[in-house]
Amino acid sequence: MKIQISLSEMFKTPQKGALSAMIEKNYGNFILSLQLAPEQSTALKDLILNKQLVAAETGRLMCPGCQDATKRAELVQQIKVAADMADAQIKKFLGDCCFAQFQAYEKYLSGRMAVRRFKEQLGSGPTALTDDQEEQLIQAMTQERQNFKFAADYSYKSKGNGDFVSMSAEDNKMNVLSQELGRLNQYCLTRARSILSPEQLPAFETYLNNQQTLQESGIQMAMKMFAPTKPP
Repeated sequence: MKIQISLSEMFKTPQKGALSAMIEKNYGNFILSLQLAPEQSTALKDLILNKQLVAAETGRLMCPGCQDATKRAELVQQIKVAADMADAQIKKFLGDCCFAQFQAYEKYLSGRMAVRRFKEQLGSGPTALTDDQEEQLIQAMTQERQNFKFAADYSYKSKGNGDFVSMSAEDNKMNVLSQELGRLNQYCLTRARSILSPEQLPAFETYLNNQQTLQESGIQMAMKMFAPTKPP
């Protein structure tokens, strides 16, 4: 099965090698479950890579030359079109049924990645996370995140005009976000009480707190980069 792949030519990024490794790690088992021929598996990974390259391209929104609102809006629109093209290629390759499975898998992907990092931290000792616990925790964290309504969404997809500068101008948003992330963590921790053992639970709480700190630091850095330049 031969496919024309053009999106990778549209977006050049030094992260390509790292993204390929992440795709193998995050999508490997799912692709195996589709029972594709080796060349088909390789083609699907290439298509997923194209989609990931589109997401990586959002980093260009942070460059100094993109501070102009019109340029940001144009760039966000280009990225949206490219992302839609990437999904359309994957759907065409997989067909409706398998594409629905792909979408369902991606729905839980962020939760799956978070739980995998926690599992790696626990290691293989007496508090190791079982496969059953892992799947339950993935579903619980994903459901809580999807049901939680943030006052502000910092994902680029939520801002159709790419106007990130206005977000950084609202001084109280960081405090609100911090409080909301704390509440979300408490919901996840409550769900985890029926999944994890008493020995595992404190480690999970620490993990959630550390992740929150990383999220807040990343958003604060982005807000500083997006802040309008003050006149001399």
